[in-house]
Amino acid sequence: MINKYALGTVVGAALLALAKSKLGSGAQMKKGYKETFEVTIDFYLDENDFLPLQERQDILDQIKSIVESYGSIVDGIEFREIELAFGGNDYLMQIDISKTHFSERQIQSYVMNDFESEFYKTADKIHFMLKENNILPDDFNVGITNDYISGHPYIQNQSGEWVPYSKSELHVTKLRKR
Repeated sequence: MINKYALGTVVGAALLALAKSKLGSGAQMKKGYKETFEVTIDFYLDENDFLPLQERQDILDQIKSIVESYGSIVDGIEFREIELAFGGNDYLMQIDISKTHFSERQIQSYVMNDFESEFYKTADKIHFMLKENNILPDDFNVGITNDYISGHPYIQNQSGEWVPYSKSELHVTKLRKR
């Protein structure tokens, strides 16, 4: 009959070997690209809604929540009064947002169209929320103002996160197979 301590040692060694084999070598890590989109959504407001909206923190928080629900970040919300050349003023709420995407390949144009469509959905949802709060924008405009790919390579680690790639990190994560 086998000793329970010996059995525990054997089972523990087997589990450790299994864990090492699941981690694999650094060669299994995938190099990838980080692409960041910067987008501006402009809402043209009525003069009567312009000043009161700036004081409505609850609505500004809802805007932030809507943007974040699409995996984007609000970089800023500005209110601007623009003097028009032919007289009068435009009242603008500008929402600057950004979204970062990681993938194994550089983003193709059809994927870019998916992101652009997502930003329009975000704007539609904000527009609907403003209407529910009796703020009636005259119109809105969505524009990707910047789209850049990081020059620094990224790798996807064992937990699925994308992290900056460096050779020293790769050596640390390698396990020797016996």
